[in-house]
Amino acid sequence: MRKTSQYTTSQPRLKVRQPGDSVLMSGGGVALMRHAFIRLWRLSGLDVKWFVPEGHPAIFDITKRKIHNVLQGVAEEGVEMTDEDKKNFEIWTEQNCMTTQKASR
Repeated sequence: MRKTSQYTTSQPRLKVRQPGDSVLMSGGGVALMRHAFIRLWRLSGLDVKWFVPEGHPAIFDITKRKIHNVLQGVAEEGVEMTDEDKKNFEIWTEQNCMTTQKASR
């Protein structure tokens, strides 16, 4: 079996910047895989930075209970995002996008 580096060293280095993000810095599936993703993407020639957005308990409830659990099919029956949830999520996303853009320059 060939090592990943054997596959990627013959590939040209790409001038691509790809930010990654997750709501948590540790714990949870995405956060646990973060280090492996970063190594793999860098071996593949991507200039990757990982950003953890500013946390907020109401947003965690939305992302975990009302998005993640629904997508995973494990949400309680009747769980839906309210108009207020959508508004708060959009505001939070915009605020974190501005922070991420500044940090990635």
